[in-house]
Amino acid sequence: MSEELLRFIRNYSHDFQNHLQVISGLAQLNRTERIREYIGQISGQLREITKIAVIDPPELAAALLAFQQQVTRYGVPVLVEVQAVASAEWPAAPGNEAPLRQAFGELGALMGFLEGSTGPVALQVAKTEEYLICDLDLPLAGGISVAELERNLVPVNGLLEPLGARAGVVETGFGLQIRLEFPRGEG
Repeated sequence: MSEELLRFIRNYSHDFQNHLQVISGLAQLNRTERIREYIGQISGQLREITKIAVIDPPELAAALLAFQQQVTRYGVPVLVEVQAVASAEWPAAPGNEAPLRQAFGELGALMGFLEGSTGPVALQVAKTEEYLICDLDLPLAGGISVAELERNLVPVNGLLEPLGARAGVVETGFGLQIRLEFPRGEG
């Protein structure tokens, strides 16, 4: 987990410095209205990051932060909705962190087909009696089919299998949805 967080902090620090340079440039051009818009945009990104950062268990939060960062590199925002997720319900085991990190890393790498998409990725984290659920609602983009995305998820499912978890794809009226289900445990 510390690797993901350190990578996230390094990348975020770089992004923050870039934001300051943009604001400085806009100030030099006396574009105060554009500065307000830009700060509003950055504030929205920070709100989404904060929603992920408070997720418990921290292993899931770290993996989702890394995923969010990968997806935004394709120019696609990630909108987050989180229900309460308690760590006592997470299948805690010493070996769970690496497959989780790798699965979300692989999933983030698959999102390149979203580049140029007009809509955001909606991430919902919820729970049922049996599962912790991460739903990724993907905008219509790139002409990728359910079958193709399912084939691309085979390595992700291989990484999730030791956790008793799985990923699947369904078509919705707005695009595709990837659902990741993690069995709830006693902790």
